[in-house]
Amino acid sequence: MDSFTSPCANCSVGTTNQLIGLLFQAVLSAQCNISPSELWPQDYGPRVLKRGFEEYDFVIIGAGSAGSVVANRLSENPNWKILLLEAGADPPIESEIPSLWGALLKTQFDWTYYAEISNKASLSLPKGSYWPTGKMLGGSSSHNTLFYIRGNQRDYDHWEDLGNEG
Repeated sequence: MDSFTSPCANCSVGTTNQLIGLLFQAVLSAQCNISPSELWPQDYGPRVLKRGFEEYDFVIIGAGSAGSVVANRLSENPNWKILLLEAGADPPIESEIPSLWGALLKTQFDWTYYAEISNKASLSLPKGSYWPTGKMLGGSSSHNTLFYIRGNQRDYDHWEDLGNEG
């Protein structure tokens, strides 16, 4: 009969209830620390629009994996002015937790592209297959659970055979 009078099927002497309560409290209070706004670079967009466009030595479109690295490397030269443009915003907390990647699908953090069928590519994809792509700092790497695949050695060898050394 105790199971009908207690909200839990198994009764506790108090320690377990306190630990579970502390666990939930810790998770809730840590939520803002997972992805604080200070983690992301400052958005200079409003300042650039207010002052007018200036000349830049390099303009990089897309702050995904490649664009961010290229901008960072170019910025090592203090004499160069670099403009890095990204259509999306700072990544949401869900992008920091790999198991929550599905929550980003078809949101404002996704370009919501669909693959088209082709005679030479995409043969295994049904027409109009959804193609998740990130619209945020970090691009698709932030969107797709930080997953990447190393290139196939045969592809690189083939490109070199075509005359693309290195």
